[in-house]
Amino acid sequence: MSARQGNYPLGPDYWEVNQAATRLTAYACSVSARHLRHGMGRVMFNREVAYFAKQVADKVALGELSPEDGLKVLRAEEVSLWEQAERLGRRAVGLAVGLAGGVSQVATGAGACATGPGLCSYFGAPVFAHGVNNIYENGNNLWNGRDDTVGPIRKGYQEAAKKLGYGEREGNLAYYSADLGMAGYGVFFRKPLKPGAWRLYKYHDIDRVRAFRLMGVSTLFFEGAVSGITVYQMIVEYFKK
Repeated sequence: MSARQGNYPLGPDYWEVNQAATRLTAYACSVSARHLRHGMGRVMFNREVAYFAKQVADKVALGELSPEDGLKVLRAEEVSLWEQAERLGRRAVGLAVGLAGGVSQVATGAGACATGPGLCSYFGAPVFAHGVNNIYENGNNLWNGRDDTVGPIRKGYQEAAKKLGYGEREGNLAYYSADLGMAGYGVFFRKPLKPGAWRLYKYHDIDRVRAFRLMGVSTLFFEGAVSGITVYQMIVEYFKK
């Protein structure tokens, strides 16, 4: 026991509870600084957590709550805040990856269309459209702190599903499936030119190679991350009530 704990008016147990309350309040300030953009929201959140921590400490001081139970309550709240902050962090990362994936889709679609109308019609244009839609949805969600933005292309899938007698859920699943299908085709089946292809060989299959063979490890990892997020969204959508 330190001298500070021993000299504390209500004893060392209350000192420990008071320190836990102080840590919780400080952690709340750290969390709000990272995840709450609006100043008034941060102030209200910090005030609410500080009031909660003070209530617990006061109950321990008045004997309404044992020091052990007070510590459990404060630590449980800190763990809860940590879990919420981690979830928000993962969500922000997911939206950022989705936004980057949309940019990649736009570039891929534009590149495919530049090779000619054939590839553009069945691959380039759809990929480009999905990319623009993903940029719109993820960018808007990231900027405004939302998770329910529906872009025009997804809306088209939803409307088509309704005309076929289904609902928005099925339209979303079709949208995600198309996203995955185009990503898979673009990586594993599309055959762009090898670097330095000869003039004649540009029109011959002999100088073309599967796209994934031209990609670096980081690019393949990024494509896998984007597809992983899409699969996760499909699972969530599938089990949504």
